[in-house]
Amino acid sequence: MSHDRHYRSCTICEAGCGLVIETASNGQVRSIKGDADDPVSQGFVCPKSQAMAGIGRDPDRLRQPLRRTQDGFEPIGWDEAFALAAEKLSAIRQEHGPDAIATYVGNPVAGNVGSVLYTGALTQAIGSRQIYTAASIDAYPRMLANALMFGDIGINPVPDIERCDFLLILGANPAVSNGSMLTLPGLPKKLAQMRERGGRIVVVDPRRTRTAEMADDHLAIQPSTDALLLLALVESLFSDGVADRPDLETRFSGIDQLRQVAARYPAEKVAAIIGVPADKIRSLARFLAAAPRAAVYGRVGTCCQPFGSIASWLIEAINALTGNLDREGGMLIPMPIVSTALFSSPYSKGQAPYGRFHTRVRKLPELGGRLPAAALAEEIATPGEGRVRALITLAGNPIRSFPDSRAIEAAVEKLDFLISIDMYLNETSRHADLILPPGDPLGEPNCTLMFGAFSPRSYARFSPALPAADPGLADWEILLRLGAALTGRDAECYDRHYVAGLVGWSMQRACMTDPPHEAIMQQLTGETGVEKLCDFFIRTGPFGDGFGQAAGLTLTDLRAADHGVDRGYAPSGRLMDLIRTPDGKVNLAPAPIMADLERLDQWIAAGKLGELEPAKGYFILSGRRDLRSMNSWLHNLPNLAKGPARSHLHVHPDDADLLGLADGDTVALDAGGRQVTVTVERNADVQRGHLNLPHGWGHHEAGTRMEVAHQRPGSNYNLLSDAALLDMPSGNAVFNGLRVRLSRTAQAPEWTTAH
Repeated sequence: MSHDRHYRSCTICEAGCGLVIETASNGQVRSIKGDADDPVSQGFVCPKSQAMAGIGRDPDRLRQPLRRTQDGFEPIGWDEAFALAAEKLSAIRQEHGPDAIATYVGNPVAGNVGSVLYTGALTQAIGSRQIYTAASIDAYPRMLANALMFGDIGINPVPDIERCDFLLILGANPAVSNGSMLTLPGLPKKLAQMRERGGRIVVVDPRRTRTAEMADDHLAIQPSTDALLLLALVESLFSDGVADRPDLETRFSGIDQLRQVAARYPAEKVAAIIGVPADKIRSLARFLAAAPRAAVYGRVGTCCQPFGSIASWLIEAINALTGNLDREGGMLIPMPIVSTALFSSPYSKGQAPYGRFHTRVRKLPELGGRLPAAALAEEIATPGEGRVRALITLAGNPIRSFPDSRAIEAAVEKLDFLISIDMYLNETSRHADLILPPGDPLGEPNCTLMFGAFSPRSYARFSPALPAADPGLADWEILLRLGAALTGRDAECYDRHYVAGLVGWSMQRACMTDPPHEAIMQQLTGETGVEKLCDFFIRTGPFGDGFGQAAGLTLTDLRAADHGVDRGYAPSGRLMDLIRTPDGKVNLAPAPIMADLERLDQWIAAGKLGELEPAKGYFILSGRRDLRSMNSWLHNLPNLAKGPARSHLHVHPDDADLLGLADGDTVALDAGGRQVTVTVERNADVQRGHLNLPHGWGHHEAGTRMEVAHQRPGSNYNLLSDAALLDMPSGNAVFNGLRVRLSRTAQAPEWTTAH
């Protein structure tokens, strides 16, 4: 290996594609390309990979802590920063209790093994149940379905696309996203290969996405009606006798309840509401039943809507009824090389990992020990016992990513103390009392962990640190030192305590007694706590050596494999050994989700679902993904921000003609009094009566320090979203299917006047 060539995984999105990074003698990155020798990604890479270098060399990236003063921010040293954090947080905890301190963990954390492993080092030191994550913005319905149907949030079936014959995709655009809760690098290429070998793909989406363009058929469904389509598909499967197999009773419970519920929603009843003909629905059900190997996959579009939990439940119910759950070419249960037991949250003593405690104001339920982000603003702003008074954000920008930006921004201003662990002075961190910026992400090692839980292949990769000009402190080091300061320990002592505790907890949960804890601690390899924990989870994983109990993998083996280790597809036929429900069966009738059908019926009766009146300015608004963007956090990188503006409002040309709108015109959108001004782009990919606007933009605020993003700020979608509108079983925020009124305005978009 030449001295200037390095092999890593991309950590920007869930695909984790293999990279070849070439550096100059001074450590500066010269190029980033796909790794042709990576056994899974096989050289595939998307434009977002360039952010791996762009973030590190961005002149706007913060490189030392900042403290707020009356005159603005001033730089301070790390020791002083941690002392200040400990002083303020300890005082708040002593006076108001640990639950007065909340933590929010943002999306970028998922790809950083240090952040994933050491978030607990901070939250345990605080002792608060007020923990919020980005999962409650776009994944809680899927996680709730896992918990109630399989008995564990960590059991997450994924489509075996490379061996599938018929793939039904709802509310997902993997040709652009590269997969979500599905880790399979090179997905666009793999979808094309599926069709080349005779496989069939059907996409259900209100918009003609890039994935829909690749598919055999595109069903342009009305937004927020996926649950009705899925109910009709289930009814068709039952009425056609597909679900009458005697073996179903041995593996699944709730079949009769599911049959009875589905009978209320035949295709002929729902067709007019969802915009898909009844014969098309029944034909789709027959295709699913007849295909040798089929899979139904849904993602953000099915989660970020008012009935996301119902949709997520029914997707897996259909996979089960058609015999494709836990099946080669259907839906596989991942078997990651690096154990993801850390993310397991199973039933315990008959109690689901759900609803064990609730938010103070709206009584929204926890899921896996985490609370819905849509509740955080009111938990801060509502007076009374238990109010959140301090907040720590980790790699998150709530003021752009949460529903109702104005409400969360107003709430943040009421905090007694805000810490942002962030590389940038952005829309949220500009309100912080203390900003703690991590160093260049390429300056720290990484290892496949969380995303292995979403992969149909057993694959992992260790990514060594690159020589970096200013590596600074890694995210995990910041978390560790904050936790140490709050517990009164020095960082080295707290690190030993934390690693030993996490190993012990994992052993206890797995009922592992041999070798004993002390022997395991002595055998762990690695220079840091992160590497020792990676070694532990590799060696206790399904392919690990069990600390001498078998011939298997260790961290040393992963280090030596430049292109990663691939053990092939996860085997099928494992689900029943993993089930953690009280009766040991897959629950096809989860009561908390089924109860929400009453609300669905109320929406139907009230006419809240279905077509609106574009001639009068009434539309349905949904979001969209972009290949060169990732929520709100890649907009300051010139190599990704260049090219045509991507934050316009898409309006169907016929609707635009009806309202006299041309490209570049400014319009106002109003959603129940929440307003934003946007620029129009005529686009035939959206249906008539629908509008489309990307999420994560709005970088026009004064006081930020992101020059590239500030030059092309776009409009903030979340000025329109409503924190009161939720998928009720899970508490997930609703971003798609917003009812809005469009009107012409002479007012320029607020971001143009602000800039």
